[in-house]
Amino acid sequence: MSKVPFPQANNIELIFAVLNDIGSEGLAKDEVAFKYGIDPRQGSYYLDALLYLGFVEKINTKYFLSNKGITTRLAPKDNMKKVFADHILEHPFIGVLYKECKGLERSKILTHVSTTIFNETGLSNSTSQRRADSIVRWFSWIERVECTKGGNI
Repeated sequence: MSKVPFPQANNIELIFAVLNDIGSEGLAKDEVAFKYGIDPRQGSYYLDALLYLGFVEKINTKYFLSNKGITTRLAPKDNMKKVFADHILEHPFIGVLYKECKGLERSKILTHVSTTIFNETGLSNSTSQRRADSIVRWFSWIERVECTKGGNI
C-alpha cells in the first residue's frame, strides 16, 4: 500500500462537495475534474484529501466511501457540515494541530502550521508553507461551521 500524500486541496467546500458526489460506484479523479472544471491532477488532490482524512478508501483508480464517509453522508442535511468538520478534527495530526492553533494569535497560526508540517512530514519548507495555507483555510472553515452550529471557538 502506498503512503497517502499530505493534503494539498485548499478548498474545503469542494472537498465536501466531492464527498457528496461519491456514490456506490465510486468516483475517479477524471470524473471530479470534469464535473468541477478542474485539471485531473487537481481532481486527485480533492479525492486524496478525503483519503487522508479517512472519508474514502481507494480501490485501483476509484474512491469509495469509508464508514466515516457513510456516517457523514447519513447525517441530517442541516448538520452534515458540522459532522464533516467534527470528523476532520478526529484525524490525529489535524485535530492536534487545530487545538494547538486555537490559542495562537492569527498572525502566528500559519507559521506554526507550516513548521509542524515541515517537522512531521519531511516535505520541503516551501511545500510545507503551501500545505499549511490549505490547512489554515480548512481551520477557518471549521471555525465558521462550528460557530454557526453553536461551537465554542
